[in-house]
Amino acid sequence: MAEDEIEVLQAIFCGPAEFEVFHAKQDIGSSSLYTMKIKIKSESSDTQLKNTQTEIVLDAIFTMKPTYPNSIPDINLKSANLNQEEIEKLTFDLVQFANTLVGEVMVMEIVQWLQQNAVRYSSRVFKTEEKPYEEPEDQDNKPQKCTAKLETLVENVTSPDTQHLSARAKDNCEDIGKEIIVLQLDHMRSKAKYVKTICKWTEQLGLVGRLIFQGKNILIILEGTSANIRKYLVNHRTANVDIDSKGKSCKERMLSVLSRKTVENFNFSNFQVLELKSDIDVAAVFMEINLSDVYTSSILSSLKH
Repeated sequence: MAEDEIEVLQAIFCGPAEFEVFHAKQDIGSSSLYTMKIKIKSESSDTQLKNTQTEIVLDAIFTMKPTYPNSIPDINLKSANLNQEEIEKLTFDLVQFANTLVGEVMVMEIVQWLQQNAVRYSSRVFKTEEKPYEEPEDQDNKPQKCTAKLETLVENVTSPDTQHLSARAKDNCEDIGKEIIVLQLDHMRSKAKYVKTICKWTEQLGLVGRLIFQGKNILIILEGTSANIRKYLVNHRTANVDIDSKGKSCKERMLSVLSRKTVENFNFSNFQVLELKSDIDVAAVFMEINLSDVYTSSILSSLKH
């Protein structure tokens, strides 16, 4: 689970020195520890602030315990824009928030919380003692907020080795570039809801591609700009998309990035859902878009039989 989360985070935070991951030399039990360092910007949305710093940058260092995600990672925050007292206050509230996420992969949500709230702890930005952390509302009844802009309409929507992980993410980070990404899901309990959500995101973000079902295999091929691919990954990691064994809405915990590369031109003109009978049919989809090498190197070994 930790490696899947690392792959997605690397695909999102792929700027220079924006994301680093270190693998511990020693194992505890059967689990390996990871340490992740993410550079985060937090900006104030208050347009009335003049001659005041409205952005801070901080490094968030997460050390993943063998018990993660049933316990929160160790969190260490560093910032030249915050004094020690502000760092301590921010860390305290952040840990409170993280404790509400125990039991699910949480680093992306912690990062988003920091992006939205960290700037409010700087005395150079806000003079009040108001703290942004509040006990969360019932997430099952809270509507999901969509912040993505509708850029392009899609036609005919039819319904560990850390060196290896790092290399996969470093090649693609220009917002204006065109990319193709292949994702894998482990399962869908509420298929109709899940498919509807994916189709909605692709429409909002102007992404084209295929959602492929074949036996127990679920693959998503997406093409679009680097920026919108990253927005999609954030959505897929942080929004409620499925239901758990108790029938409650839940986030995706088992999203894997199988391949990501730049392209000169898009292979698809729309987004479609395909129900395929065999892995030969899956291979044919990749062959049709001249990605047989990707299928052989990254997809074939991941398919369930």
